[in-house]
Amino acid sequence: MPPRMARIPVRDTKPERLLRAVLGRIGVADLEYNAAHLPGQPDVVLLASRVAAFAHGCFWHHHQGCQHGRVPATEYPWASKFKCTRARDAATRSALVAAGWRVLTVWECALCGPDALPAGDLDGAVAGFLGGTTATLELEGHGVSPLVRQPRAA
Repeated sequence: MPPRMARIPVRDTKPERLLRAVLGRIGVADLEYNAAHLPGQPDVVLLASRVAAFAHGCFWHHHQGCQHGRVPATEYPWASKFKCTRARDAATRSALVAAGWRVLTVWECALCGPDALPAGDLDGAVAGFLGGTTATLELEGHGVSPLVRQPRAA
């Protein structure tokens, strides 16, 4: 890994802070952060409702269809790194669902930037998921694809 990449924070990232703000706005409390005891170490865990939430950075998790998920033209083997990351994300989601957890994935582009979802739409979608029974939900910004959809296979 290039030294510059090693300096990128893995906890308390901007997308994580924004996701926590959404949860706070809709009145969710009793959150656990970076739950090492669960597969994939979810960014936020709601123990009472058995929801594991991930705030995925569009670049680092290679958000397909998003302008921020493009592969850079450098010598670093990005394509293989992103392929591994996407496979790991899919395996994590499957393991959590198999263990009885519901999984919420919110992409960075849904939380901030020009394609971000309006706060009311984002809050409503998250609240609806938390109050429902759907096993997985993925939220992404406008201009990427539909507002809400089921996660893609890796």
